[in-house]
Amino acid sequence: MTHSRVIVSIGVALSIAVGGCGGSSRPDPQGSTAATQGVPPKPPLPGTSVAGTGAVATHALVMAQSAQLWPEFSLTSAGVPFTLGVDDGGVIRYVSTTDRRFVTPEGVHAGLDYRSVMAAAGGHAAIKESGWAHYVELPSGWAAAFVTGPGMTDGELTPESPVNWVFQRIGHGGQATTPEEGE
Repeated sequence: MTHSRVIVSIGVALSIAVGGCGGSSRPDPQGSTAATQGVPPKPPLPGTSVAGTGAVATHALVMAQSAQLWPEFSLTSAGVPFTLGVDDGGVIRYVSTTDRRFVTPEGVHAGLDYRSVMAAAGGHAAIKESGWAHYVELPSGWAAAFVTGPGMTDGELTPESPVNWVFQRIGHGGQATTPEEGE
C-alpha cells in the first residue's frame, strides 16, 4: 500500500533567518530580479503549461491556499528552487519559493520584513487566509506570505514579521494574469 505525503510549501518546520541576501541584484527583462551572480531565475507563471519547463513531479501535494491542494512539481531556475502546483491538465496553478535570492520587481523576497513589504505594496495591509497564511498582494502579481503561529494565522503580524515565501497563483489573492487575460 502506498501513502502519499502531503508537503506544504510552508509550515511550522519552515525556518527562514532574517537578514541580507548577499550577492548582487540584477534586473530581469521579464520584470523580476534575483540576488544572484549570473542569470536571474525565470519561474514559469501560473496559467502556463508545465510541459517543457523541466519541472519534476514530487509525488506530493502542495497547499496553494486554504483547502486547496495541487500535485507538486519542483523546478530550479538559475539555482533558485521553486515549488509548482499543477492541475490534472498540466496547467500551473501556483508558483512559490522560500529562497531569498528570488526578488520580485518590487524588491520583495523571503526574509524581508512586513513593514518593507507594505511600503512596496503601496501601503496595502496583509490579507488573512485562515489556516494558510497572511499575504500581501504586490503590483507585479506576486504576493508575500507570512506565517504566525502553529495554525499558520494564529497570531498578528508585526512590522518585523519576515516574509516566509513569495508566490503567484490563479485564484483569489496573489492572482497571476492568465495568458488569455494578458494578451
